Amino acid sequence: MQQAVSLPGPNQRLLIVGRTGSGKTVAGGFHLSQSDFDLKPWTIIDFKGDEMLNAIQHTAYLSPNDMPPEKPGIYMLRMRVDQQDELEEYLWKVYNRGNHGLFADEGYMIGQGKQFSPAFRGILTQGRSKNIPVIINSQRPVWLDVFTKSEANKMQVFHLNGEDDRKAMSKFIPSDKADLEKRLAPYHSVYYDIDIDEAAELGPVPPPEVSLALINERLRAMKENQGTDVLSDPTTNKPKRI
Repeated sequence: MQQAVSLPGPNQRLLIVGRTGSGKTVAGGFHLSQSDFDLKPWTIIDFKGDEMLNAIQHTAYLSPNDMPPEKPGIYMLRMRVDQQDELEEYLWKVYNRGNHGLFADEGYMIGQGKQFSPAFRGILTQGRSKNIPVIINSQRPVWLDVFTKSEANKMQVFHLNGEDDRKAMSKFIPSDKADLEKRLAPYHSVYYDIDIDEAAELGPVPPPEVSLALINERLRAMKENQGTDVLSDPTTNKPKRI
């Protein structure tokens, strides 16, 4: 990042929004590379099989029926949009256990088809006391549960095509701090720190291969220090080592 900003803390919530191709997933990967997955487990809720996220090595695959892991690391929970009941069950288990990070790719899909996800709202509103940090990516902030915005500690806004999406974010980022109607350079973003009420324009985050290399190296070192566990990859029914 080109400007000094405060990255999300170990129990804070970060919302990243932007149209497809704007850089939001790469930014999410960067923030994940800076997170504390060496101290607590992090689950990636993966609806779309993102190429970058699935290039993370030394992960383990989970099913919604699993208990959230206790061991630090990064875990992959692949979900379909029609599995909302199963996802709700898993999120309640995270809520009850605490001390667990969540990365929601295309966060608007959580609770889709319902008014909202009570478990996800509980995590967003009480995550600080339960030590549950959250990174939420979305291309359509207007579709997000309002609590993803109202409970965020940091927001990173890339280019949004829709006027309704820009207005949705403008309700939470004061116009005297950032003009969301201004077209930014490619892969630039507005980074708004709610806690100190300050905004900055950021250049591109490091490219995905840099963040992936850092994540993979940290996970590799953890694997060497902690030993190897084996979980099943539900897509192949074969063991996947972490």
